[in-house]
Amino acid sequence: MSQAQSVPIQINITLKHGHKIDSMALLELLSAFTKISQSINNNITPECHLKLMVAPPQEGSFLLDLFVSAAACGGGSLFNQIEFIKYSKLAYGTLQGIIKIRDFLKKDPPISVKENNNGTTTITNGNNNQITINQNVYHLYTKPEIIQGLNKIIKNGLRDENATHLTIGTAKESYLTIDRLNVDEYLQPETQTDTSNDKIETEVNLWIVKPSFEAALNWKFVYKGRKIGMKVIDEQFNNKVNNGEPFHAGDQLIATVRIKQKFSDKYNTFIDDSYEILSVEQHIKRSEDESLQIG
Repeated sequence: MSQAQSVPIQINITLKHGHKIDSMALLELLSAFTKISQSINNNITPECHLKLMVAPPQEGSFLLDLFVSAAACGGGSLFNQIEFIKYSKLAYGTLQGIIKIRDFLKKDPPISVKENNNGTTTITNGNNNQITINQNVYHLYTKPEIIQGLNKIIKNGLRDENATHLTIGTAKESYLTIDRLNVDEYLQPETQTDTSNDKIETEVNLWIVKPSFEAALNWKFVYKGRKIGMKVIDEQFNNKVNNGEPFHAGDQLIATVRIKQKFSDKYNTFIDDSYEILSVEQHIKRSEDESLQIG
């Protein structure tokens, strides 16, 4: 497969008629775009490398192409051609996902992030809209170099007063289009890091090991085969405990759980750090004669 057969993702800077772009702004943009592509190469597609190319100037715009190099995948044999297709799709899909997340969130952090069992992550923004994205893509998006890189692309793409619009996408589809007047709406705080992450799991099965007499203390549950301490912040459920509803070891709760995670540099992924029960939907008693009165 030749390079011409791949479909590049593009950054297109629209200029006022007859005007030029500041060279320093362009250099900063190129540097930021290159760092993002390197992060994708290192974390997602080490087998095939994204490559940045500058297209010939077009009337009224300046165009940058990011494509996967067939040579970087050893594109000669049939096996390598297959591998090229596989990894180029993965690389393009990762970059597309990163850009779409920024378009979805704009300058604000997500309200909630829920990791699903099928390898996807559902993100809720400030307007209570949701988008579902690959988990690895979202984890990559939260890395400081990606946050900062996207900010630099947006700021420098529209820094020159002659630039009117910045568009990132393909020749057929726009993933992100920003008017120069709205730049600040798309710049996320660069103090944001990937050291913490929350995920919400619904309809979780929990088996009571040891209940708690106080709302501030953890209950002990069996969760996914492990004994875990969880704090219950469901006020309605805590009132039932205080009013004397009976519980015993082996009782089952069906609940919504928030799992707070921290990023592990050692394992290059998020790991579970603490647990909170947001709401208890159902209490299933093991048997009445074994019940333990609480409260």
